[in-house]
Amino acid sequence: MKANAKVSRATRLSYGTVLLASFACWMTGLSSAYAQTATDASELSNPSGSDENNLTEIVVTAQRRDQKLIDVPVAITVMSKDDIARYDSTSLPAIADMVPQVMVTPVANNGAAFTIRGIGPLGGDPGLEQSVAVNVDDVQIDKGRIGEIAFFDLQQVEVLEGPQALFFGKNSPGGVISLTSAGPTDQFDGYFRTGYEFTQDEQRFVEGAVSGPLADGFGARVAVRAEQSDGYMTNNATAMINPLPGLPAVSPGAAFQNQIGDSKFVGRVTLKYDDGGPFNSVLKTLVSHSTANGQNPDETKCLGAHPDVEFLGVSYTETEAGCQLGPYRTSSSFTPAYASDPTYSPNINGDPYELDTQVESSFAMNLTLGHVKLTWVTGYYWFDDNILDDFGVTEFMFVHGNLHQTYNLLSQEIRLNTDFDGPINFAGGVYLEHEHRYDLDGNGFWPGYDSVANTWYSTWQDVENRGNTYSGFAQAIWKIVPNLELAGGARYTKEEKFASLESLYVNQYQAVAGGQVPQGTVITGNYAEHNVSPEVTLTWHPSGRVTAYAAYKTGYQAGGFASTLTSFKSEQARGFEIGTKGDLDDGRLQLQADAYRYVYDNLQVSTFDPADLSFDIGNAASARTTGVELAAHYKATHDLSLRASAGYNIARYINAPGLQCWPGQTAAQGCFAADDTQNLAGMPLVRAPDLNGNVGATYDVPLPKGLGLEFATDVFFTSSYWTQPDLTPTALQPGFARVNASVTLLRSHWSLALIGTNLTNRWYGTESYDAPYGGLEQIDVVTGAPRQVRIEGAYHFGDSP
Repeated sequence: MKANAKVSRATRLSYGTVLLASFACWMTGLSSAYAQTATDASELSNPSGSDENNLTEIVVTAQRRDQKLIDVPVAITVMSKDDIARYDSTSLPAIADMVPQVMVTPVANNGAAFTIRGIGPLGGDPGLEQSVAVNVDDVQIDKGRIGEIAFFDLQQVEVLEGPQALFFGKNSPGGVISLTSAGPTDQFDGYFRTGYEFTQDEQRFVEGAVSGPLADGFGARVAVRAEQSDGYMTNNATAMINPLPGLPAVSPGAAFQNQIGDSKFVGRVTLKYDDGGPFNSVLKTLVSHSTANGQNPDETKCLGAHPDVEFLGVSYTETEAGCQLGPYRTSSSFTPAYASDPTYSPNINGDPYELDTQVESSFAMNLTLGHVKLTWVTGYYWFDDNILDDFGVTEFMFVHGNLHQTYNLLSQEIRLNTDFDGPINFAGGVYLEHEHRYDLDGNGFWPGYDSVANTWYSTWQDVENRGNTYSGFAQAIWKIVPNLELAGGARYTKEEKFASLESLYVNQYQAVAGGQVPQGTVITGNYAEHNVSPEVTLTWHPSGRVTAYAAYKTGYQAGGFASTLTSFKSEQARGFEIGTKGDLDDGRLQLQADAYRYVYDNLQVSTFDPADLSFDIGNAASARTTGVELAAHYKATHDLSLRASAGYNIARYINAPGLQCWPGQTAAQGCFAADDTQNLAGMPLVRAPDLNGNVGATYDVPLPKGLGLEFATDVFFTSSYWTQPDLTPTALQPGFARVNASVTLLRSHWSLALIGTNLTNRWYGTESYDAPYGGLEQIDVVTGAPRQVRIEGAYHFGDSP
């Protein structure tokens, strides 16, 4: 049976290869046919000779040089500034909602988690590095906190799917989300935009930018955004006598009726020097500050009508909470005397909060000497984040945590690209990175009040991580014949990491119960490793408008230490990808298709243990992703554009012993009682739907007096997926569809838009974890945003039209 299964998988892969090869040949023939009739067709449909009926040519930097999208042998999705503005997608979760195979979701303690094709660990361990990196203006960031920034005034977003070993930072086995902000303009230019979400008073914002020259060769751009949201969930927790033993006598109930509300201010300054000579430089600095009344919009999902809590032999049913996802949650605030710790905690009134400040800066210098271009990028990223919140998500004061985390990263990258007239060219570079993270982490309330230390906290720990990365890549590009190119290269990476954990305090009752690092103990660890990730790509251009490619790629994510100082191994990927792209019908039709098959060894998995309220990072033995992706964009008429994309992805564990069981899982359900683990071989990866995609259209209607109307709609669909690694049955999110739509009245310098997202008002989970001391198969779920309808106005000013 196993041999037959292997033959079957190989046969399916062969079918996919033949299908894509046939697709490439079909596009080649189609391109030739269009080329033969292009003159006649253009004269009939566009006698003026303009290209206003065509799609805009897209230029990307996926290989760290400017190339047309159809020429790049990479699976990539591009969002222009118009795509981003269509539904006001100014956050990474909102941007990810627009792209098949991509998910970005808020997670406890860690900001956000990024997943592409099912690759990317969930979990709230602050030490977690993302398998999917975010590149902001040429600075590579693998920390989830970057997902909390409001990204606005963007020029373009590129999502590169699958391992990206060569061109972005030190390595990214899952993919890269690359954001490029708008730069200075040659003429005075700017805009002002404001909006209000009125179905739930969810968000109000204002933003604007001013751009233009300062002197010969010098330009600047200043952009700012301020926003405020009340939160789309209602907190039903009321004041009550605490029903569980060993806890504070009274729970004060919800501190805020709506959650998770926040206020954000983001500013970016860009300075550019370019006098048209061989040297130019760009300095970009972004500062973000936000305050929120909690961490995540999470709520309880369970089997019955109401959730249960079982603690120290006492069971309690939460009558104010339900078991289905919806607009309500129950989460109590804290009595100030209980929430504050005289030694460590800065909280004074017991209300949940998150204070987050981030700085991201890049300084890029480019020097072109004949056919050689040198680029030197200095990157800096810093954040300071302070949280107090309820990790029990219950209607009574149960368990809370306080985390203060500071992180800074400094990187240096030097790249070289050649553009010789001969058949051989080169690309290469070196990348250096130093990072430092400091955590002060406390968990509170259980197992009781410590009269000696005068606190309800159970533990306080001081965790520190430092790391150095030394990395470099080289690639040779050989144009075998004018339309056939072979490129091969590799990235070498050396990682050095140091971690320490000091137990500052252990509650006297916790010390008796055990399970914690004894107070006063200091643990340290060192981790070092090397890796070489090769990549080979064969690219064929059967015509100037069609590209087909085949690639062998690898990827690598370093190992290291979780916040508990347990170590985990590096994650490595290897596999093949084939694809084809075409710009057809005289520029009116753009098509992309690719098929892939990758194996991931020692896949990094982050899990939450509800018994001791801790996150940890471990390794699954191996996993595999096999799939096909298709995308099309068609300018049907001058006024009508159609778009569609879809991904079919089979992401499964090959062998995954030692993964955590869910609470209450039995031997018959696959749990090994000896060590409370299960083997998930053959089961899906987390947040990896087999099928998802979207179809949409934009239609422009000209009106008198220079006015116009633009109608847009998109339907996004997904099959079912799991929201947490242990695959608790209630963590299976059924398939669903979301509908977005917008209508915009516009003129040359102003616009007024009505935008609706998730008009089907579908409540769905994006991430979850087993509820602390909850009932059977009871989980706490982070939800996506429900229906939102907003009105937005914008005014463009300056010398540009």
